[in-house]
Amino acid sequence: MGADQSLIQATRAMGVSKYRDDSGWVKALASIGKYVASKQALKQQLNVNSDDAFSTIEDADIEGLLEYKKLANEYTKIMAKQPSWSKKYKQATKDYNDLMQAVELNKAGNTAFAAYKHDIEVNNGQISKAHAGKEDNIGDEIYFGRYTKTFTNEGPSLYFPELGMDILVKDLPTFTKRDEGKDVTTAMKNIVDKNGAKVKVNGGRFIEQNVSKDLNGSMSWWGNKKQRDIQMFDTEYTYNGDESYTFGKYIAEKHGFDGILDEAEKQAGGFEPGEREATKDVMISMINEGNTSDYLKQEYKNFITEVSRQDHQANQTIRINKKTGQQIEAPGDLKVSFPSNNDSTYIPPKTAIAYRNAILNASGESQPIDWYTGAGYVYKPVLLQEERGVRMYGWEKYNGGVKEKTLTIPEMLGEFGVNDLNMSEILDYYKQEGKEQEGLP
Repeated sequence: MGADQSLIQATRAMGVSKYRDDSGWVKALASIGKYVASKQALKQQLNVNSDDAFSTIEDADIEGLLEYKKLANEYTKIMAKQPSWSKKYKQATKDYNDLMQAVELNKAGNTAFAAYKHDIEVNNGQISKAHAGKEDNIGDEIYFGRYTKTFTNEGPSLYFPELGMDILVKDLPTFTKRDEGKDVTTAMKNIVDKNGAKVKVNGGRFIEQNVSKDLNGSMSWWGNKKQRDIQMFDTEYTYNGDESYTFGKYIAEKHGFDGILDEAEKQAGGFEPGEREATKDVMISMINEGNTSDYLKQEYKNFITEVSRQDHQANQTIRINKKTGQQIEAPGDLKVSFPSNNDSTYIPPKTAIAYRNAILNASGESQPIDWYTGAGYVYKPVLLQEERGVRMYGWEKYNGGVKEKTLTIPEMLGEFGVNDLNMSEILDYYKQEGKEQEGLP
């Protein structure tokens, strides 16, 4: 009786057991499954050494399952000796069934984990950054094998020593993969292309209201947080010359994250490689979780509008000769001479237009000019005359801080080689752009 009570207590107190080899684990479970296939078959083997029933388990190097094997054998012995109406028989039956239920839970859990791990390995690098600082830690630990699996009565559990945590396989988090947002990403990039490059190529102006209209009719997905996360962290656009710019980076810039990280890096005495970007991702995630959907939605619209505007600016209109139907080739770089000597250089057509516009639009607010002028030379705007409220500006040339001469607008254009004669081909090609001030590059 004492032995039976000890067996019962051992079952109740039995903790977790670790296992290592999946192939042996499956083999052992298959053996146990055969053993408990039916109650009748079990009863017929009660007089057979339990080692025969678990014959293949000896091939599995799995600590813990051997304990279950021993317990199962002890339970069957009690059930064989005791009448079915006895308390000992009923307790042994209950404990035996509980043990077999735990085995089945671990068998199913191990199969589920194998699929989960395979998914992480196959999709390495494709997991959304929306999990930064949270679920992705678990994914990384699984990918690099930094965990131990444990047999428990609730199914297999994983322990992550680097994270100081354990979690049942059934409670592992789900991961969002980047390609789950491909339809939304395609729709948004089509809006950028439609209002940016395609409009510019056909000679059209950028119209902000058209972007807003397209976005308002194409954002039914915004209510899906998974899609918002992918747009926030993973979908890359070209913005301010950065071809991998995300909406999250846009939000980080608006909230001054780089300044915060600069201070944090200073106080920490430097960041480890990759630590700065990882920290920024966590900060973006906090903004994503801590702000209203309406706020982020408006900021997202602002972001896509600006991306579309820059896409428009970055492309060129394709000119067609109406008589021949052939494309008119864009003019090449403009050759200009240095005002200070006889040397020359080449500047892109749009840079030449920007320089020309800066000279033409001289005012008291104009910035000094020192383009390809040589050391010490600078040109400053000067008011030449004012009549009936109309001001006429020119430029003064300085060499080492000493004024050398005053130039009118036409003289200044000639000084820098961006006059009408030198730029006739460029001005003819870029008629619309030449009428607008492009801003200095």
